[in-house]
Amino acid sequence: RLITYSICFYIPMSDTSLYDLLEYIVKGIVEFPERIVIEQTEDHEGKLFLVKIVQSDMGRIIGKGGQTAKAIRTLLRSSVKNNKEK
Repeated sequence: RLITYSICFYIPMSDTSLYDLLEYIVKGIVEFPERIVIEQTEDHEGKLFLVKIVQSDMGRIIGKGGQTAKAIRTLLRSSVKNNKEK
């Protein structure tokens, strides 16, 4: 039995395509892409994405010193910024 763990990404003022982008990025990194569950909640400031993954994939998503998680956040925020400028 595989245990799931969660990591959160909060993106201010996001659009609907971010879910697909996040899913694409995470599935490309993890060993068990079929076990990923992404939940999202929204408030007046933006969206919170909760990514549930198996324990063995947690290190892949967080990365050394949190570098991978930070890079994912940067990509998502950059996507929002680029969409606003169009």
